[in-house]
Amino acid sequence: MAVHDGAAPPELVRVVVAASGRTKANFSDGSVLVLNPSGRAFAVLQGSAGRQQQPQQQQRQLTDFVLSRHAAALAVVLEFRNMHLDAPAYCARLLPDAATRCALARCMELVRRG
Repeated sequence: MAVHDGAAPPELVRVVVAASGRTKANFSDGSVLVLNPSGRAFAVLQGSAGRQQQPQQQQRQLTDFVLSRHAAALAVVLEFRNMHLDAPAYCARLLPDAATRCALARCMELVRRG
């Protein structure tokens, strides 16, 4: 994913959510974001859309420490994932305020306890 300076990520082209929770999203710039089943970590493969075949670069990160250049794409993928699975995943850094983060953390704890 190219650096977007806080702008929207490239257009989402395709998303696959596995029963395990693993989510793979393809973007219009050729990049791919793969979210692990728990939603706590992800990998980004830099795209090569419209370019000669170049080796893809891969970055792995914890969602709570997402780099700004990947934050918008991660937010889109997490939102899509959470619409289709029972156990939500979230990134505290992407939540709007402390009260929302606290409320969501309590909800997540209840979900984990089952």
